Amino acid sequence: MTVYPISLAFRGSRWAMSAAEQHVLWWGGLRGALALALTLSLPSSVPLRDDIVIVTFGVVAFSVLAQGLTMPLLLRRLGLLAR
Repeated sequence: MTVYPISLAFRGSRWAMSAAEQHVLWWGGLRGALALALTLSLPSSVPLRDDIVIVTFGVVAFSVLAQGLTMPLLLRRLGLLAR
């Protein structure tokens, strides 16, 4: 959700982005990389660490697949990709 507030800071500059471009950045975000890094950094003494890693990987994989496969639909709907 930080895409939108940060974009406001650049509103009056040459780096300004349209709302459609901001939506694409938000939808294609790197949320999974941070979740996996934090999960893998857990010490082995944490109870159920392996289960936490497996669940996190599953959620990230689903997110990447769902967002990746729906990106062309979003781009078409926003008018950024030819139909």
